[in-house]
Amino acid sequence: MGVRETVRWRILGPLAVRDAAGEPVTLRATKLRLLLGVLLLHPGTPMPTSLLIDCLWDGRAPRSARANLHSYVGALRRLATGDRLVRTPDGYQLRVEPGELDAEVFERLVAEGRRALDADDLDTATGRLGAALALWRGDILAGMELPAPLRPLVTRLHEVRLSTTEDRIDALLRGDGHADVVAELIHHVEAHPLRERFQAQLMLALHRGGRTSEALATFRRFRLRLVDELGVEPDPELQRLHRRILAADPTLRVHREPAPGRPTTEPGPVPRTLPPDVADLVGRDDLLRELDNLLPDTGRPPLVVLVGIAGAGKTALAVHWAHRVAKRFPDGLVHVNLLGWSSGTPLTPLAALTRCLWAFGVPARQIPVDADGATARYRTLLAERRVLLVLDNARSAEQVRPLLPTGGDCMTVVTSRDRLTGLVAVDHAHQVTVPPLAHDDAVTLLRGVLGKSADTGLLADLADACGRLPLALRIAAAKCAERPHDELPAYVAAVTAGGRLGELDVDDDPQASVRAAFGLSYRHLARPHRVLFRRLGLVPGYDVTAELAEALVDDGDVTSALETLTAAHMVERHGDRYSLHDLLRAYAGDEARRVDPEPVRAAATGRLCRAYRAGVEGAARLLYAHMLRLPPEPDAPEPRRFADADEARAWLDAELANLVALVQHVGLRPDAWLLADGLRGYFWLRRPMADWLATTSAGLAAATADGDPRALAAMHLSLGQAERSLGHPDRADHHLARALDASERAGWPEMQASVLGHLAVTHAERGEIQPALRLMQQVLDLNRGLGRWASVAVTLGNIGALRYLSGDLHRARIDTAEALRLYGETGNAAGVALTTANLGITTTYLGDHDVARRLLTEGIRRCEQVGDPVGRAMSHYGMARLHGDTGDPAGAVPHAATAAELARDASDPNLHAICTMELALASRAAGGAPDVVERCVAARDGARAAGATYAEGWALVGLARAYRVTGRADLALATAHEAAVLVERAGYRLLAGEAQRVMAEAHLDNGDLPAAATTARAALDRLSASGYRAGARHARELLARTGAI
Repeated sequence: MGVRETVRWRILGPLAVRDAAGEPVTLRATKLRLLLGVLLLHPGTPMPTSLLIDCLWDGRAPRSARANLHSYVGALRRLATGDRLVRTPDGYQLRVEPGELDAEVFERLVAEGRRALDADDLDTATGRLGAALALWRGDILAGMELPAPLRPLVTRLHEVRLSTTEDRIDALLRGDGHADVVAELIHHVEAHPLRERFQAQLMLALHRGGRTSEALATFRRFRLRLVDELGVEPDPELQRLHRRILAADPTLRVHREPAPGRPTTEPGPVPRTLPPDVADLVGRDDLLRELDNLLPDTGRPPLVVLVGIAGAGKTALAVHWAHRVAKRFPDGLVHVNLLGWSSGTPLTPLAALTRCLWAFGVPARQIPVDADGATARYRTLLAERRVLLVLDNARSAEQVRPLLPTGGDCMTVVTSRDRLTGLVAVDHAHQVTVPPLAHDDAVTLLRGVLGKSADTGLLADLADACGRLPLALRIAAAKCAERPHDELPAYVAAVTAGGRLGELDVDDDPQASVRAAFGLSYRHLARPHRVLFRRLGLVPGYDVTAELAEALVDDGDVTSALETLTAAHMVERHGDRYSLHDLLRAYAGDEARRVDPEPVRAAATGRLCRAYRAGVEGAARLLYAHMLRLPPEPDAPEPRRFADADEARAWLDAELANLVALVQHVGLRPDAWLLADGLRGYFWLRRPMADWLATTSAGLAAATADGDPRALAAMHLSLGQAERSLGHPDRADHHLARALDASERAGWPEMQASVLGHLAVTHAERGEIQPALRLMQQVLDLNRGLGRWASVAVTLGNIGALRYLSGDLHRARIDTAEALRLYGETGNAAGVALTTANLGITTTYLGDHDVARRLLTEGIRRCEQVGDPVGRAMSHYGMARLHGDTGDPAGAVPHAATAAELARDASDPNLHAICTMELALASRAAGGAPDVVERCVAARDGARAAGATYAEGWALVGLARAYRVTGRADLALATAHEAAVLVERAGYRLLAGEAQRVMAEAHLDNGDLPAAATTARAALDRLSASGYRAGARHARELLARTGAI
């Protein structure tokens, strides 16, 4: 018999009592419940009458307190305790047998778990400690106002709960459970921000999962909080862990050997996105065994389709079975709700693939924006992994097919109301029908909630009235549990009658009974709860927080209403978010349309939009305040307040799917373009390209219908940025031209300046440096005239970058330094970080190496603080160049490797090509990289594919050097000449000098001294004029070797 079956008294959560026969006991009087709670907190301990009175009346006892207490004791004996509650000389004592009180069982299991942990028996420790924590259902005696005398004891139990949680996580971390605890630890760190052990565990779990930068950021945030709030440094142990992570201490890692015959896979997060397990699944043993028999062995990855009518429990079965076999799939358990039968728009294959790739840690910038590309990336990622996929609520085979993995160790379980015969015929799916519960199983499910004393005949009638469908049964049982047993016949009769009403009445249609159960439960809700339930049916996203749900109603306690709806099984809760089963969502939406006039529904949606606009605006002010946005409307909502940038970023990450759905749902309302515009900075930083395009296209449609020129300008600008990020310069130019036209019609000079700046960048990326510089100068003049000093800083930084590209290093340093000063004055931390990196690179080329080293070190630190991977990559690239220019190729290699990896993760093909080439040449110079030519060819091809002229020029120069060092002077000469022609035409004078220097070296290798002297002198002139000191020195040495000087 399990722990949960033997426990009779429960105080670790709301008070719950069962009598000697195991039947639930309802105590309605507040004082009765409090008296029993006090006694159970002191089991077997004599409690003085004076202390009981003090607890019951919290120091304000009436004269009749002793008589009242005596009455309460008698009522308790009669209803719950029997002769267990005995009189003592000066009070009362409740006798509790071992195993009957959840708090006593909890402490016993904790002791056993800790002994096992001390003995290094990790499986036993995890099991015992997990079982102990599972006894908690909420705060102690939740729902009661606890008196002062009880608080120290309650505080002690809560502390034991927290320390037990830490011990259980320790047990998992001492094994190989780091991937399983990250999400849980993030929750604990948020809930207990000053608890150092949770911080240490999160740092270790992130580091072991390959997320070292996040581990270091966790320490940095915690230290800043301690210093700011308490004026103290972290515990020495936590500081020691931080240093070990920085030093890549190998003893911090846990190494798990791959299964025999199975290759290792690239490291990355191990997603665990299944909903919570269904602990009391009834009547599905045969189906569970059938699924067990379909587990993968070898060859084709198994595909199972669970089909059945709505409410039959397909999702519950799939989720329960997935938890049951979780250990068979160590590389991930992924659940995706495809929304195929919801009232909103089904999830597209691309959107579903994007969510899956995110779950496996693929940066948003690297996720293709077309379904074919995303499918290829997804299948490559899963090819050598053991992953279980639960694709829930599918509409069609076409929606599912792109999500099917090809690796033989994976398995996919699909749930659908449709039989999906296309998957059976084409994809060899095994179809499993999930019928309504057998009659006896349906009665068993009801009896588990309503107790053994409930009349079997009535339960049978109720089961039939609910169509024996688990969803309807649970809703009906939850409603019955609130009522005395003598009201059960009337409720069953009402459900049965409801199933025979209206056009839905079909004698053999179980769905009619389901809606009848919904209807009866809905009608018994209090009015505010009915209103909230209907409004939840209007939310276009999948789930919502209590805070955002408040926007749907005019007044009332939304949190309490959500808890009531959850208890009635009409709403599902996952963490701090609430969702509706798709049947209930459809029912709620139908009721909203039936009861609430269209203006009322529109007002609710409008309030939801305002709540989301407040959040987006508040996040924008923290994360990208310098980025131009549409001016606020007179009645704009007050921006939401976030504690810091991390909280704002986390909010946007959590709400992104809802925001995208909302923008597409609201149609032609201004909210569409206002939300899309507010998200532009987030999209630019995070690069979820499919969402960026979908959201902004919906905003553009609304703006076009309205004709608002400012809205049109903002939407076209955002789409221009998106298309440029995707490497589509012609499409970018189209949108930017439209944005410029709209901004001129709107008389919006700030937008004109922003659009011209983006047009200048597209010119530069095509290699049109001088036109880009002319446009940037125009932008600078506009911004200075408008007094937009934050934008002046951005523009000066861009001008400095363009002068650097053109080989005018001295002026580049002046402009970049001025940009850095203005960024600091305007409080743009991200601008300071990136510009520090840029100034460090420019200073490296100018040969001021000590200053450059300080700037680049500072750039790495600041870019890591603000979460800018491109800036970090550029800083490390600068460090690699610095080491190379000072004759230390071995020191350049780790920086170049880090830069290439960061640029790849940031999906910056321009920078990635340059860093890949730099790494190949540094490795060769350090005595490695026999494949230097192949690596430089890959860099060149990547730059060409991205249309990045500057990067292609650098890659060609690098390839020419690679040919030289491998003894192929003729190929080096031809490649360097190709580079020189390309970069000369674009105006990259420093790069042209480098190409000429390689040509001179190749001529010298071939013994052609006159040609070598001519090209070496040209290189010297170019490199000296640019200010590149190391390059000029090498050119001068080369010229001397020709005998010309």
